[in-house]
Amino acid sequence: MLDSLVLNIPFKSKHLKWLGDNTKTPQAYIPLETLPNCIKTQGNIVTLSDGTKIIEEEKTIFESLPSSHTGMAFKIFERGRNCDPYVMLKCSPSKLLQGHNLYGFDDMRKGARNMLFLLAETYPDVFEMLDYKNTKVSELDLNYSIFIDTPVSKRLFMDHLRYISRGQTKNRGDNYETTVYFGSKKSRHKSLKVYSKLEELEQEIQKCKRKGYLESAKLNEALKKTDRAKQAVRFEATIKSVYLDRRAIPTNLFQFCDYFEANPWAYTALFNDAWKDIFKTLSGQELKRMNDVSVFEALRKTHETINNNTGRISIIKVNRLFAVYQTIKSLGFEHVKKNSSSSTFSRNILDIVAAGISESVLQNLKKDDGAQIIPISKILIFDFSNQVPSNYKIPPDLYGLA
Repeated sequence: MLDSLVLNIPFKSKHLKWLGDNTKTPQAYIPLETLPNCIKTQGNIVTLSDGTKIIEEEKTIFESLPSSHTGMAFKIFERGRNCDPYVMLKCSPSKLLQGHNLYGFDDMRKGARNMLFLLAETYPDVFEMLDYKNTKVSELDLNYSIFIDTPVSKRLFMDHLRYISRGQTKNRGDNYETTVYFGSKKSRHKSLKVYSKLEELEQEIQKCKRKGYLESAKLNEALKKTDRAKQAVRFEATIKSVYLDRRAIPTNLFQFCDYFEANPWAYTALFNDAWKDIFKTLSGQELKRMNDVSVFEALRKTHETINNNTGRISIIKVNRLFAVYQTIKSLGFEHVKKNSSSSTFSRNILDIVAAGISESVLQNLKKDDGAQIIPISKILIFDFSNQVPSNYKIPPDLYGLA
């Protein structure tokens, strides 16, 4: 699925001014006073000796251009870095057209067309200043999901990924409970991450509510109750223009769209190429899963909480207690008791017992009780034909575009 697209649109040369002289490379810029008054700017207010106040270092700011479902990021870079001035657009085409990205479409031209049209409708005077035929694809996200049937198995799989690296594609280290990152933050080529879609969907609901997209929030509320949302583990590849250049894939938007239409297999091929080092490392590995689904669910039923401010369900305590349970199972009750503070150990045991797991059961746990050995290859299966529901229909364009 095409989940995010970043477009850089240069200004027509007739609108540019130049800095520099014969001894320096001229730098193009767009005078802010030539932009429509509706464009938002900010700067430092400086008071002169006579009391007059002026604005210094004025520059444009990021905006969100609204659609019926969600917004599109918009920014004028009035002085490009090693390039001419341009307008940047960024959004998830699926969110823009259908209000969610639990699943969506692979259609580069459709996504880009609607982004350009939203800009033209919102700021027609700006659009007239742009050389849109030379729009460049700066970045895109390709996302595909695998599906894991239980929260326990998902958590064990994510934990396993935290220790994976290969070649230049290393685990970044700044991981979270339900997200694992690979590659450098500053990479000019690509970045990779894996995350549990359910928790990301809950964050998206709160974001939509804060920004006033209530219909999208309502839609995502319904979607998070589905098995697809509960089971999805999403692999995301952020592909950057340098990565495309090195593979002889054109970055001019219209040539880019032609390329993908002529080669529809290129979406999944590009995704697999970005992930190939990690997939190669994972091949042949095994995941040990303790058959403790009922234990996790008992802990969750007893100890999950709801944040009063965000409305999100929190299972932080559930995961902590389940980790204690697994540690006891691995190292033994007496060992954990001996190497923990008395108060912490007692509190954890009381919390586990409160979920219906007796202390005698904990004292007699054995490391391999109910253990299952699962080859990663049986989990890491991308069914590219099952990334959307069977009744999915590609959403219509904005404003009835053809």
